[in-house]
Amino acid sequence: MFLSALQRQSILALTTASLLGFGGCAKPLPPAHPTTVTCARCPACPVCPKSSTERASTQAKTLCEVISPDKVTAQSVMDIVHKALLKATIDKDGDIRVKTPSGRVFLKVDRQRQIIRYFSVWGFKATTTLDQKLAFVNNLNSNVIFVRFYLHKNTDLICDHYVPFEDGIIPAQIIRTLNWFTQVERGGLTKYDPNNLVK
Repeated sequence: MFLSALQRQSILALTTASLLGFGGCAKPLPPAHPTTVTCARCPACPVCPKSSTERASTQAKTLCEVISPDKVTAQSVMDIVHKALLKATIDKDGDIRVKTPSGRVFLKVDRQRQIIRYFSVWGFKATTTLDQKLAFVNNLNSNVIFVRFYLHKNTDLICDHYVPFEDGIIPAQIIRTLNWFTQVERGGLTKYDPNNLVK
């Protein structure tokens, strides 16, 4: 796992019964709290009139609520990423750039094809030959599931994965996929790069 304890706690909340900021109390935490998220994270928060059981029930329902395809946009996906306590911005190409403890991951919302693409870009050491790159990528694809690896213009290593939303998507799936992608991608690069070809 390459996420911090706080981020893992937030992602666990998103994928179980406590989707941050979706339903429940939306009042800000008092200054004593170390974060700025809503009190949905804190069962004992005195500013929320609802009990933790009531909030959990409400948030469990919203966890399963489907975001319709027409509402899946770069902005809406970035808002969900922010609720998992991850920093994200939208770049000039319209991609969502997410900062994780293990590196940058990009999310591209393709509204025409109704898919979300998760991808990362890695470079190689200058001394790496094309044959070494091809052998490395082939080995990754032979041994690592969930993520695709390929060379872009024989220079950069691209890692990607696609999630469709033609029937809609739930917020937890977006974050869970980001978590899986990050673990599998970095795990594969760490395990199958003994010569440290990737930089």
